[in-house]
Amino acid sequence: MGLRIAKRKNLPIGVDLGTGSVKMAQLRKDEHRLELLAAGAEEVPYACRTDPNRRVAYQTERIRALLGGSGFRGREAVLSVPAEETFLQPVKVPMLPAKELDEAVKNELVGKLPFPVQEAVIRHVLAATVYCDGEDMQERIV
Repeated sequence: MGLRIAKRKNLPIGVDLGTGSVKMAQLRKDEHRLELLAAGAEEVPYACRTDPNRRVAYQTERIRALLGGSGFRGREAVLSVPAEETFLQPVKVPMLPAKELDEAVKNELVGKLPFPVQEAVIRHVLAATVYCDGEDMQERIV
């Protein structure tokens, strides 16, 4: 019978950048289960909650402190941004090849976001194929 050593894998650090708090957690996976490796949370002071620049500065400071003293391992992270910074917008675009689709989606978003389209991180998925104005169109959730 051979010696079997279970290799553990640390998963990316999950970071939730909420308006009222910053929360972090990291799991470790072994052969048969997941276990909590590290976790931490800090409440954002009320004075920082309404000013996005102050909130980001505070959260950045607290993330560094949490990383240094809470047992987190590795440099990979998955971030969740505040709901107020996330926008969903349905758009209709023509049936286009994949390489032209991103530009068509960006053009449809102009004037529909509360900031310039060039400042957005844009992701989109096909919701349906619809018939509109005499042609087949893609309805995409952006």
